[in-house]
Amino acid sequence: MKQLYMEVLRLDNFLQALTESERTMIHQYHAGYRTSVPIVVLTIYEWIRENKWESPYLRYDQDRVLMWYNEENKRWEPIETNKLFKAKVVR
Repeated sequence: MKQLYMEVLRLDNFLQALTESERTMIHQYHAGYRTSVPIVVLTIYEWIRENKWESPYLRYDQDRVLMWYNEENKRWEPIETNKLFKAKVVR
């Protein structure tokens, strides 16, 4: 289950819904320093499970822009072009 919370962090690259503190809490949970995570993390986690979402490949380009690999177009694109970019997350 801890590994699935890492998927929440990957998805949040697109959503940008978590605060810095919430992202830190996920890392602390993964490392064993916490016993729980915020409810918004659980909400995103459930969405991933229900939709069987899988993270695309991610990388930074030479200008330090986060890119994702678009399987349909077979090319790397800026994160802003993904349909999930800054999608609304109900807290």
